[in-house]
Amino acid sequence: MKLGALADIRPGMVMTGHGAGARPGGWELQVVESADILEDRLTSENLRIIKVREGIRSRAHLLEPYDILVTARSHAVKVALVQPDVFRTVASVTLLIVRTPVPG
Repeated sequence: MKLGALADIRPGMVMTGHGAGARPGGWELQVVESADILEDRLTSENLRIIKVREGIRSRAHLLEPYDILVTARSHAVKVALVQPDVFRTVASVTLLIVRTPVPG
């Protein structure tokens, strides 16, 4: 069975070109990068802050509790679980977000 049959897999927010993260605005978000995953844990201290336009495209990238983050553009595979206290945080394009229909 493939992972895509069990979960929704999506890329993180693109910060250049026509990506949602490249549209300047007043909505402040925290950005998780692959470097923020240390020893299979997400370190939420000192996350980069961006200001983007709030809209459907940017809201679609918000992380939810119990999402799983996996490095997408790295030689070393890193994985971390998003904690329940996540607030207005997105993953960068260097990460994949794996979301199951039932997080438990």
